[in-house]
Amino acid sequence: MQKTFNKLHPWPVIQSFLGDLNSSDEFVRLISRAGIEIDIQLAPPADFSHSTRIRAYLPRIQKAIGAFDEDEKLRITAVIARELVKNEGTAESLRSSLELIGWTMKEGILTTSNGNVIDIFFPQGAVHDAYVGIREILVAAKLSLDVIDPYSDSTIFQMLSTAPSSKLKIQILTAKTPPDLAVETKKFKQQNAGFDIAIRTAGDFHDRFIIRDSKDCFHLGHSIKDFGSKACMLTQIQDAHNCDALKTQFEKSWQSATPFNF
Repeated sequence: MQKTFNKLHPWPVIQSFLGDLNSSDEFVRLISRAGIEIDIQLAPPADFSHSTRIRAYLPRIQKAIGAFDEDEKLRITAVIARELVKNEGTAESLRSSLELIGWTMKEGILTTSNGNVIDIFFPQGAVHDAYVGIREILVAAKLSLDVIDPYSDSTIFQMLSTAPSSKLKIQILTAKTPPDLAVETKKFKQQNAGFDIAIRTAGDFHDRFIIRDSKDCFHLGHSIKDFGSKACMLTQIQDAHNCDALKTQFEKSWQSATPFNF
């Protein structure tokens, strides 16, 4: 799988919206939320008003951003975009500006308009944003989902309840099963008869992964049921060799795993 980064970077759009803020205090808060440090000390006339302070800060933040690599820059952009879109007066204009260059904000998450995830960082406590981020991956499946999560539970069924596809082959490889998983799985299958669901247990994996439609591979920094409770990353695996190695290991582990009856 080759990289699918949009050639038009969203940072200039985000920077322009930062420049339009009415409050330099808000400007500093947003860039601090993204983990960027700049010198905020100014001397007159740059310290005359909020607008002059922001104009003085912009070259400093541009210099600071330039020190990060591409993945980090995208991560910073996504964090600031999520904060900016919380402002109702800014949200619609920001979304429109991003869409013009092939990016979109879906429920606070910055992605390319073609649905490809890059790297998304979720700060501690962003449980709803994290839930939505994983759900977007799952419901985009058209044929199959292979979920590798040592501590899987019925949370995945809640996410799949909104899937537009009525027929999916779902294979869940886990290490531990909660007491109610059999009942949850059976009831979900009864309500969604088109879903072919199989669960097996094995202790082969430490990390969490999703393989969508046998081609798109994702790495999760935390179990799906707890995603966002602690700071974590959601990453699409861009390297074709790594993606193929993951699929091979999954197939090997799946064949030797113990079937879970429900």
